[in-house]
Amino acid sequence: MSDEREFGLSARGVARKEAILRELLQAQRQRTVRRRSVKAGAAIIGVAAIGIAGWAAVQGVTSASGPRIARSVPPVPPPSIPDHTHPESTSRIKIVANEPGIMERLTAGTASGPPRIISDRELDAALVRSGRMPGSIRAGGKFILASDVPQPRSPEPGSG
Repeated sequence: MSDEREFGLSARGVARKEAILRELLQAQRQRTVRRRSVKAGAAIIGVAAIGIAGWAAVQGVTSASGPRIARSVPPVPPPSIPDHTHPESTSRIKIVANEPGIMERLTAGTASGPPRIISDRELDAALVRSGRMPGSIRAGGKFILASDVPQPRSPEPGSG
């Protein structure tokens, strides 16, 4: 009480000062409890995360390459391809995988030397013999056969 007399507080001032002190102490206790709760919650969350990560590592849920997927059912073999070589079949498919001599018949031959260089006239003659349009285009360092260039459509009669 000696402090209150030094500052010249009345009885009402002293009561007000004690009330303010009680409110401040209560607010401080609440902040302390809140701070401790947050710290405890963070610690619990951290321990839980470490525990879950440890459990997952032991169980094999995660790996460096990503999640592993366990197959509970063996893979199904592909359906067999029906043989469409039957004479009554309307399909144009012919299975040639089991045909004897298929490799010899369908393998490209080996080159008998360096490629032969021909002139433009010889190329045009070879294209005509094979039923293709003769002619070639050289532009920008590229070589294109004229028959490989898409031809523009001719206008329909009467669409003028």
